[in-house]
Amino acid sequence: MFESEAEGLVRCNGGPFISEEEYSDRILPFWGKYGRKPKKLWFDLFGSRDHSCDPRFIPTDMYYNEIIPYVNNMQFFYLARDKCMFDRYLPDVRQPETVCKCMSGFYYDAGMNMISRAEAIKLCLGHDGRIILKPSFSSSSRNLHCIDPSVCSEKDVDALFDLLGAYFIVQHRLEQHPELARLNPDTVNAIRVYTFLTGDGVYIPHSVIRIGSPGMQATDQGSGGLDCEIENDNSLKKKVSKAEAKYYENNGDETIVREELRWLDTPECFRADTGYKIPSMDRVRDIARTAHMKLPHFRWIGWDFAVGTDGEPVLLEYNLAPGHINGQIITCKPMFGEMTEEIFDDYFIHRRIGKSRLTNKL
Repeated sequence: MFESEAEGLVRCNGGPFISEEEYSDRILPFWGKYGRKPKKLWFDLFGSRDHSCDPRFIPTDMYYNEIIPYVNNMQFFYLARDKCMFDRYLPDVRQPETVCKCMSGFYYDAGMNMISRAEAIKLCLGHDGRIILKPSFSSSSRNLHCIDPSVCSEKDVDALFDLLGAYFIVQHRLEQHPELARLNPDTVNAIRVYTFLTGDGVYIPHSVIRIGSPGMQATDQGSGGLDCEIENDNSLKKKVSKAEAKYYENNGDETIVREELRWLDTPECFRADTGYKIPSMDRVRDIARTAHMKLPHFRWIGWDFAVGTDGEPVLLEYNLAPGHINGQIITCKPMFGEMTEEIFDDYFIHRRIGKSRLTNKL
């Protein structure tokens, strides 16, 4: 599955981009010391923005099947990724106001007091302002529902509860900082920060702003949104990426969905030379570093933050297997930044001789 998707994206963008000489002279020697020979298509894909050839790019199948289970303790994965528990794990980090929760079919108020389904519906209808209902185990914002309780009935909310099933959370719809709203006022535009926990602290290789599409609630690229890397000075890169879903018929009886990834110029009003910068970005990074230290079972986390109207960062969610699109294609950098070779050395070499420096598995 990973390879077919990669091949489709490379073709859609006019690839391949890496020459056979670059592949044989730079990429294969780098991976040869680890006893691996990754396919050329991965480097065509991840270097598509600048047509760059960085041998440290991590193939997607290797990332999900080997590296993530190595740096993150999967025994705690499913419980830790439950959005209904985020406020319990990180009580000192500001998060959207909770209206109610559903966990394994049981309903709770914001204080984790068990309530009935009817009481949960009343809490939703009695809330002042728009609310967001979203699955508590999904990492996609395309599954969220935004409603105005003042124009909804009990039947409407009950139907949404049925649709979401046994695991979901209802939260107040955040009002975002006006500088982020300028990017797109229809969505809560999310700042994605990647962090890696080490014995010396928390390392941040890169950050990305995820901008929703007008008229949409989701910020996922598959919903037509834009992604742009955030520079160290909190300005935006000159290029943004846009993904569009394309549909192809296979043998006339099956519809296959592919995504085309396009590179566009960052709108002029948001370019670095105009002075535009992501508000409170330094504060976002500081909170991500502090929060990660409280989740030591996971060395590698992707954090999604918004910024409130008062300039204070608000944690929307964290992802324990953050996706490759933002981490490598958008930034055109290896997933773990300057720590990439250290992580490779640990996984491919030190682990095999029982001298892992990064992880302590149970």
